[in-house]
Amino acid sequence: MKITHYIFELLKERVIKIVPPKEVKFLPKSTDLDKSYIPFCDLIFIIERFIDSKILPKKYEIIYSTKFADSVLPDKAQNNLKQLKSKLTSGDVSINKLSAGFLPKSTKNYLLDYFGTTDNKRYIVDFTNQFFGIKHFHLDSYNRNDDILLFYVALIDKIIFLKIGNHNDLYKQDLVENLILEFPEVIGQLGIAAYPDMPIGEKYKYSTDEIKNTWISGGNVSFLVNKQYFTSCNPQTLSRLNTNVVSIVQNVYYQIEENLKQFISQLNIAPNFVINELEIEPLLYEDNQLFHGCNILIGEKNTKIATEIRIDYLCKLDFLDMMIKNNAL
Repeated sequence: MKITHYIFELLKERVIKIVPPKEVKFLPKSTDLDKSYIPFCDLIFIIERFIDSKILPKKYEIIYSTKFADSVLPDKAQNNLKQLKSKLTSGDVSINKLSAGFLPKSTKNYLLDYFGTTDNKRYIVDFTNQFFGIKHFHLDSYNRNDDILLFYVALIDKIIFLKIGNHNDLYKQDLVENLILEFPEVIGQLGIAAYPDMPIGEKYKYSTDEIKNTWISGGNVSFLVNKQYFTSCNPQTLSRLNTNVVSIVQNVYYQIEENLKQFISQLNIAPNFVINELEIEPLLYEDNQLFHGCNILIGEKNTKIATEIRIDYLCKLDFLDMMIKNNAL
């Protein structure tokens, strides 16, 4: 088995537990890797979206923007907000259960079509989450028609409550502008940056429909705030995969190739041995584990030599397994 296929299967084993049963048929096979790196992108996209859509199991400090106002909320939404605050500050992981009603229903879906289709809307993307790190909770679990959303950003141990609004606010500049103006110290953590040399012309105000249609079609948007153009450091491609996903996949391939080169150079190979005849395969550890932290074990059949190679992304798998287990509670 090729090393790329082996790592692919390690990821896919977990992805199958993440996506709803009806979407399993949309996933690529390891043999699809022989033609493209996109199958890896599918799996990384799903893993990153799954983790990014969840609240991590820790006790958060809540910080309030000056735009946050809850006095006009109906009683049922007020009760939901009170429960939400309690779960955030106590580290209650049940906040991630869809039955709790706080997460968008779209967080449980990932793909719309089979691998290999040319539909550039195959990936289901949460557009605030995808670009500027601004996410939302639902406070309207009692009646989703009320459309009451709490917009927030999550940091290492803090959550900023930006404002209460509705789905139209997903596609307005004021959310991003408020974040930049009130909390400039955190925008770097969220992957937001200003263009250093973008010429400033007449200020253009996007309509909500323009922003929505641009993002849905695979484009990107920048906002003029305080005479600077701000945008995401991880813009999406036309496929709607963001560049962070592509970068992760590129790093996985690079680390595999570089580790294999080093391994081959260290093998005690006879002068007349043909490199193409090497049979390098993944091995189980003595405790029958498939990986240890970031490492997998590989060996060459002819020389009987084995070594560990490090693939940084594998470090995320133990954490991912914990999140999958908590999500199933």
